[in-house]
Amino acid sequence: MRRLFGLLLITLFAATACCDDASGPDSTVEGSYTLRSIDGTAMPYLFGVDTETGAEVHYFSSELTLFQSGTFREIDTFRFRLGTNSTFETDTISGVWTRSNNNVTLTLTTEDEGPLSLNGVWNGDDQLTFTEVDEEVGTVVYVFRK
Repeated sequence: MRRLFGLLLITLFAATACCDDASGPDSTVEGSYTLRSIDGTAMPYLFGVDTETGAEVHYFSSELTLFQSGTFREIDTFRFRLGTNSTFETDTISGVWTRSNNNVTLTLTTEDEGPLSLNGVWNGDDQLTFTEVDEEVGTVVYVFRK
């Protein structure tokens, strides 16, 4: 569950501020991004398999939108599969984002844990890359593209 929350949190955080060093024809970090890969594996990402039942949990998709107002919204879809039966669950997360040069920070405030932040890098064009360090699984890299 902690890992799943970490995935959701990472997907949710992005930041922006005025900056003159952007490049590309539409050099704005604001906009909608789709999660393309986790640790180099294309979506959908197999999150885990229950060893007793064989049930699979897939991180099916994620859409991250950074608004000019400094807020963000992330819509994550998960697929739960057992044999030939699949169900989908969608979660929406929101918060604020900030940007310093090409560094982007997403911040989500939770009732249980207070503010949680995820740091990433914008490539100056159409990609956001977030890196999470998790005690249980190590380093996880998430790549989003416009």
